[in-house]
Amino acid sequence: MSEGTAVTALSRTLAWFHRQVLTLGTGPERIDIVTGWGRRSRVTGSSLVRQSIQKLLNLFESPFFTTRGNTGCFVGCGEPLNKWLHNPYVERMHLL
Repeated sequence: MSEGTAVTALSRTLAWFHRQVLTLGTGPERIDIVTGWGRRSRVTGSSLVRQSIQKLLNLFESPFFTTRGNTGCFVGCGEPLNKWLHNPYVERMHLL
């Protein structure tokens, strides 16, 4: 997957979670974003997909973080995740 496709797919998925939070009043307890790079990856070096995802998440001050030992997986969970998903800009991230 190209980095542009990955960013668009993630943006649209997070927008869907945003709409679910607004509709249902509650969100997921945890979201894992797996970039295919990390602990069990057979490829070494740097991933443009991973870098693009990280840049997008940082740009929107998301609560996602990487777990120790697996830099290819971004995790968001609990109250910080649900609070962030309430932000209206989450639905428009794909327009960036």
